Amino acid sequence: MAQRVGIETLSESTVTRARGKQAAEKLLGLLREDEVDLYVDNAEVLSTSFLDAIVLELGAASALPGLTFITSEPTVVSKLERIAAIRQASLHVRGPNRRARLAIQPSRRSTAATFSPEKVPAPHH
Repeated sequence: MAQRVGIETLSESTVTRARGKQAAEKLLGLLREDEVDLYVDNAEVLSTSFLDAIVLELGAASALPGLTFITSEPTVVSKLERIAAIRQASLHVRGPNRRARLAIQPSRRSTAATFSPEKVPAPHH
């Protein structure tokens, strides 16, 4: 089972690219041990620059497959979709109450948000 990590434990601020790079360094340490479910909804402000820095650093280390962004916010998913398109990175996202994760594939098309946490199938017990 993946480690559950709140974004607030990685950085005091989630606004700048420099803070995103610092958070990515911490994530790399965690990803060496296990996959990580990164809960991002508790950030007061979550900038695209911060997320982009995480994607760049983890992508350079080939560590993105082990990371899942956990969010119920369509605006966060939209940011991740734009980053995936620009960086040609495959990212994973899921809703906080879901087990199945969805891939955000890099695309050159429109980057409008298409993910809805409510549409992810509920786990079968």
